[in-house]
Amino acid sequence: MMRIKVIKTNGQKSGFIGTVLVREIVFNMLVGAVLLFIFLQPIWSFILPSFISQLAVIFIIHLRIYIFELICLIMLFLKKSNRRTLQDYLANTIVINV
Repeated sequence: MMRIKVIKTNGQKSGFIGTVLVREIVFNMLVGAVLLFIFLQPIWSFILPSFISQLAVIFIIHLRIYIFELICLIMLFLKKSNRRTLQDYLANTIVINV
């Protein structure tokens, strides 16, 4: 359909683990954990009502969606990095035309 293929940087097949689990699921979990640590760090030192804590978590979720998607979109247009996104660097993969 799109005639692309995800392979390891050494040319081997990436497989399901490299393509789906590492590139998408592990990446999103790491990004979420980093953002929770960064933005909830000040909240941990104070006792806040649960409503404010819930608003902070909702804000972090929306921020993660927009910030990291924007970073990956910008990385697609960088010729210097062979158009590899953060997921590709994490999984040591590259997308090629077939």
